[in-house]
Amino acid sequence: MTHRILCSLGVIASLSLPACSPSDDDTIGPDDGRTYDDGLDIPETVSCTPGQINCAGNTLLICNATGNGWDSTPCGDPTPVCTPGLGCVVCQPGVGGCEGATARRCRDDGSGWDVVDECDAGAGERCNLGFCTDLSDACEAARTANSYEGCDYWPVQLANAGLEDTTTFRYALVIGNRQGTTANIQVLNRGGVVATTSVPPDSIRTLELNWNESLRSATGSEFVPNGAWRLKSDVPVTVYQFNPLKYWGGSGMMGQGSYSNDASLLLPRHVLTGDYIVASRPTFMLSFSDWLSEEFSGNSGVFSIVAVEDGTEVEITFHGNTQAGGSVAAYRRGSSDRFYLDKYDVLQILSEVPERCTIARSEPHPADPSVTIGYCNMGVEYDLTGTEIRANKPVAVYGGHDCTFVPFDRWACDHLEEQIFPLQAWGTRYLAARTQPVADEGNYWRVISGRDGNHIRFNPPIHGEETLNRTDWFEFESRDDFEVTGDGAFLLVGFLVGQGSNLDSIGDPAMALAVPVEQYRLSYNFLAPEDYRNDPATGATGRNYVNVIAPDGVVVTLDGTPVGGFTPIGGTGFGVARVEIGGGSHAIGSANEFGITCYGYGNYTSYMYPGGLDVDVINII
Repeated sequence: MTHRILCSLGVIASLSLPACSPSDDDTIGPDDGRTYDDGLDIPETVSCTPGQINCAGNTLLICNATGNGWDSTPCGDPTPVCTPGLGCVVCQPGVGGCEGATARRCRDDGSGWDVVDECDAGAGERCNLGFCTDLSDACEAARTANSYEGCDYWPVQLANAGLEDTTTFRYALVIGNRQGTTANIQVLNRGGVVATTSVPPDSIRTLELNWNESLRSATGSEFVPNGAWRLKSDVPVTVYQFNPLKYWGGSGMMGQGSYSNDASLLLPRHVLTGDYIVASRPTFMLSFSDWLSEEFSGNSGVFSIVAVEDGTEVEITFHGNTQAGGSVAAYRRGSSDRFYLDKYDVLQILSEVPERCTIARSEPHPADPSVTIGYCNMGVEYDLTGTEIRANKPVAVYGGHDCTFVPFDRWACDHLEEQIFPLQAWGTRYLAARTQPVADEGNYWRVISGRDGNHIRFNPPIHGEETLNRTDWFEFESRDDFEVTGDGAFLLVGFLVGQGSNLDSIGDPAMALAVPVEQYRLSYNFLAPEDYRNDPATGATGRNYVNVIAPDGVVVTLDGTPVGGFTPIGGTGFGVARVEIGGGSHAIGSANEFGITCYGYGNYTSYMYPGGLDVDVINII
């Protein structure tokens, strides 16, 4: 049996139907047709789109054929759940659930459940809200809080083909534990446990892992089965990956340095989604010529997708030309394709390196004046930034570059990487702070839009206003601190620049995602690598810094000491302090929400990453 319900759509959407009570119509004379009709006032007016689907609890509401009322039908087995826009369905889309030891997730159309994982009771796993976990209550609390701290991470190596001494310079995971109990760590792949360690309270531990040459030395796009790792902890930890960790003490042809480092804050499994837009940089190309010949050389931009569940289907719309590899074809800018991955599989995509390029500027080679070096400013067709990724299950996405100059004609080349925030976590307001300069350099910034018609503004006006569509982006250089806001969600990405061709230079390009103000936190536990320091015995030179962005007048304590030296960021009500720090684990907190970025300089290398963030869903897509 169906019933007519004559209430406004706005009331229906509230589920509790407050305006459908006669007590809400307390007027003496005729009403305006917007409150409950008690038979004495003007009849209630209802306007809806015929066939429109809504819900009141688990009662299905369908707008009638004339658009002036709602027909209601209670949902029941086998479709007991009402979902706006879908109607009566088996389950609430996206919700996790358990059937014994089977972890499930409701399909996007609510038509049924997909198996996410089979929990291993022998390993102490149980199913909880659609996840298999053998984790503590503290881990479960971190998962439900959408914290960057967690107990389940999916690290992967990105292309870094220019690294010469792979014995000295190892890929590493650095794990920090600020809990009151020891963290027991396992690193696994599809074959089982590959490494273990324990991290005492208020300590850090480093796990160096073997290089996966299919990923590190790739010269084309590749599908690499079982190419990722899973890091599990029994209490919440923070995890960073370094590619590679050390930067000095090697024996390559170019000297003791690795000259190609970066790092990434890793995001735990519980904040991953299936929706991403890539941040990268264009293919990097140079020409070398003398009176006899001219040769061209180049490195690719890169992004990688890691499957954390079996049966993952990924659709990619490419925003730059890609380089074919042994297992993946080449794609042109604007083309799309689907890929299928299982748990631990990696899809690494490299931007195209053409045979030749147009030289924008040339000069004598700094090490050999008899050779002329030409710098090519590659166009957007060679830039993977803006590539869209849509997956039917959560995935981890990383973006960066094999090795590049920033800008295109300033020495020297360095590796870039960062784990990309899910699109749902992008914000509409960012505060950008210049990094502590080595000389007088600024930073390069990229703004990437997550929606159409996105009007971008700056305060102070260090750049003109821009209007972007979804996946559009622009880049600029600045030596200032500033605020950038948008009508819709966007991502702000910062880059350290090359330090020139001086042989005693420290620092080089690095990449980090800025954190939206909406995702600031009251406290952070973060790490700085131990070996970015001055060491006269080896000739190493290094420094670590943290940029602290906080509201004016608030007290922020770093390792128990108040942070000073804040400089106002225009008229935003926020300031920034650039603080030099030692290597190791650090804790920073305040009574007010604030943000941090960590970075460091070594001999011809650098690293940079966000110190942490909430990863709440603030952008509904």
